[in-house]
Amino acid sequence: MRNETAAGKKKRKNLYQIFNRDRHTRTMGVILLLTLGILLWQEISWLIPEQVTVSYAGMDGKTKTVTALTRQTTVGAVLKEAKIGASEIDTVHPCREYPISNKMKITVEECIHTQMEIHGKMKDFTLKSGTVRENLKLNDIH
Repeated sequence: MRNETAAGKKKRKNLYQIFNRDRHTRTMGVILLLTLGILLWQEISWLIPEQVTVSYAGMDGKTKTVTALTRQTTVGAVLKEAKIGASEIDTVHPCREYPISNKMKITVEECIHTQMEIHGKMKDFTLKSGTVRENLKLNDIH
């Protein structure tokens, strides 16, 4: 058995005594614990991949559907990771900057740029598969 002096007992402190000294120390302890909890939650949520379904509708009328597990944080990053082949002009819903959530569905419609001469002037248009009415609305033609 070990003999401890009174001075030796005073030097040992438990965690409760350290954080119970004054209000500022307790506040800093709570802030530290909350920060560590948030960091731990972020790390755990990053480790668990999200399931995402991407549907790509081409101009030929065919739809390609891919279901993937990803750790990406935005729709645009998922499209790049899945190698869907979506170009910058394609219509993406939700938008490319939208955050990813589990079991999310992303739809991509292939679009093409073309030019037409109207009343002697060349105008740029974006076209996608669908009706003439939908393409007129897409190009703000009333």
